[in-house]
This record gives sequence, C-alpha cells and structure tokens, in this order.
Amino acid sequence: MNIELLMPYVTSIISAVATGIGAYVMSSKKTKAELVQMQHQNKAEIEKLMEQHKFDLEALGKKHKMELETYETKHRLEVENKDIDHRYRIEIMEKEHENEIIKNERTSENNTKNEVVKDVFGGEFSGVFGNMLSNMLKSDYIKDEFEKKIKEGIQGID
Repeated sequence: MNIELLMPYVTSIISAVATGIGAYVMSSKKTKAELVQMQHQNKAEIEKLMEQHKFDLEALGKKHKMELETYETKHRLEVENKDIDHRYRIEIMEKEHENEIIKNERTSENNTKNEVVKDVFGGEFSGVFGNMLSNMLKSDYIKDEFEKKIKEGIQGID
C-alpha cells in the first residue's frame, strides 16, 4: 500500500487529535480557572453567611437574655406582691385577734361589774348597801328627817 494514499488521512487524524488535545487543555484550564473563581466566590459568600449567622445568634442570645430578665423580674414582683399580701393578711389577723381580746376583756369586765352591782345592791335591798340602807331607814332619826324634808317640799309647792 501506498503511503501517499494514506497521508491525507493521517494528517487529518493528527490535526484532529492535536486540535482535540488543544481543546482539552484549553477547556481544562478554563474549567480550573472557573472552579477557582467559583471557590473564591463561594468562600466569600460562606464567610458572609457565617458572619450573618453569628450576628443572628448574638441577637437571639440578647433577645433570650432580655426575655429571661423579664420573666425573672415578673416572678420577683409576683413574689414580692404575695409577700406584701401575706404580711397584710397577718396584720389583719393580728388586729382581729387584738379586737377579739379587747371585746372579751370588756365583756368579762362588764360581767364582773354586773356581778359586783348585784352583790352590792342585790334584789330588794338585800345586798351590802341594801342592808345598810334598810337599817338606816328603820332608824327614827332618818324617818323624822325624811318626814321633815317631805313637808318642806310640800309647803314649798303651795
């Protein structure tokens, strides 16, 4: 076989292979460059997102801290209000107890006074003063003085 007949085919094959290798090398370089560029862009975007995430976490932390402080303050105020209410109730109970003691003392004092009055004056001049008054009324001097005063009173009316 003749090499001259094959030469146009060989040159076309070699040029096609050279073009293919050249295209491959060029596309490989271009792809590598685009890949590096995309990695840089992604890295910058990831860093930006990480910073944003960091700020978001800080904001959530502050918000949570403020909510926690709010709940703690609310709880503290509720406890203080309950403590004040409890103290007022104790104070009211103490006042009621003191009033009850005073009432009982007054009732006891009045009962004692009533008993003393009954003992002293008793029914129909039977007590200490009743006996004394009864004895005085029986004396002639007192009877005469009463009659004298009654007469003077009657004469003064006329």
